[in-house]
Amino acid sequence: MQQITRLFFLLVLTAGFQAVFAQQTTKITVSAPETMALTDKNVYITADATYLGVNPDTIRPKTAGNNALEMQLTLVQPRMVQLHYANRSLNVYTEPADNLQITLAPDS
Repeated sequence: MQQITRLFFLLVLTAGFQAVFAQQTTKITVSAPETMALTDKNVYITADATYLGVNPDTIRPKTAGNNALEMQLTLVQPRMVQLHYANRSLNVYTEPADNLQITLAPDS
């Protein structure tokens, strides 16, 4: 019985280490023409780990220059996030270590 407990403990420990090291940073850069004002107040990402809409994480951007904002999130597996701009939102499929560049077009 004690041997089974040790094997189980080693299995859990190994799985835990793999989960920690499998996390990778995903970078999303949003840019727009100079006529569109991009700020950390009107552009952000929400990521819901449970997909239940209860407490989604909000990721605010930092300025990347040339009317562009950069956001980073850490992912273990692919997931959907929502990019919010003004009163609109866009579902974006992301994978660990992605480097996405999104260019917003002016309203017509």
